[in-house]
Amino acid sequence: MQIPRKDWRNGAATFDAQRVERLQKAMVAWIGARSLSRAQFERQLVGRSASDAAVDSLRAAAEAVRTAKTHLDLGDASAHFANAMQGIGLNKWSGFLRDAADQVDTYTPPAGDRMYAQLTTNNATDANSSGGANADRSMSAQGQADLRQREGQAPGGGYYNDTANNCTYGTGILAHAGPCTADELRRAVNPQQAQAEFQRRVDEAARRVRDQVQDRRLTQNQFDSLVSTIFNTRNRDNQRLLDLANRGDDAEVQRLRENLVHTHNHNAQGEPVGPARRDPGLVNRRRFEQEQYDRPDGPR
Repeated sequence: MQIPRKDWRNGAATFDAQRVERLQKAMVAWIGARSLSRAQFERQLVGRSASDAAVDSLRAAAEAVRTAKTHLDLGDASAHFANAMQGIGLNKWSGFLRDAADQVDTYTPPAGDRMYAQLTTNNATDANSSGGANADRSMSAQGQADLRQREGQAPGGGYYNDTANNCTYGTGILAHAGPCTADELRRAVNPQQAQAEFQRRVDEAARRVRDQVQDRRLTQNQFDSLVSTIFNTRNRDNQRLLDLANRGDDAEVQRLRENLVHTHNHNAQGEPVGPARRDPGLVNRRRFEQEQYDRPDGPR
């Protein structure tokens, strides 16, 4: 199936640079996640805005891309992809793609998933080659130490439910929305794999800062502070925060950051329940991050 001719000029069906980047990020994860069950694929990489048929079409498109050897094979992948777009709805596609890219930021691949690790390593290398005022920045060793302290860790680094009742392991690594299963709470965590996943998420957050703060040179402390704020989250205010930092509007950066202190509890299906509540732990964390942002670089 193809996008109907009447929809070719529909702006929702076209791809600007931002949509291409989001699609690339999502597709890398979809291709590399072939070991996931259908339910795991939907919950961890797609979300609930897609129908069952659309999810199946996305999985088929990813598998067709992975196994393609000819242009004809890629044509089959395009047909599956067009089916997914129409199933989701062209007017909803942009929002779906944004949410899917955010899902990927907190995706934890199965242990030993070499394909996903290779794909994301190649993708990160390509992203780091782009220019921008902060192209040479990465999170400093001190910044990572501060982040580890803020995130905390359960005894033994195993699985636990965080303050929003989301399943987490290691150093604040979100496994998925909603509480851990009994099996997860009993599961041992390999320290080396947990460290590798923590580093991957730090690097991904740093890449997002580099990509979105291209016009203004950040200090190291400002860069580390922004990475800490957007680490491991899918909060849509992250884009606004980085846009404000890019414009140099530090007063608004502080004002917005002070409001990023609310969370929801989540049920077993990973859905938010009840009203948003102010989290004292997040209040303290945002204060520390703002102090870091305002502090000049140099020895403490």
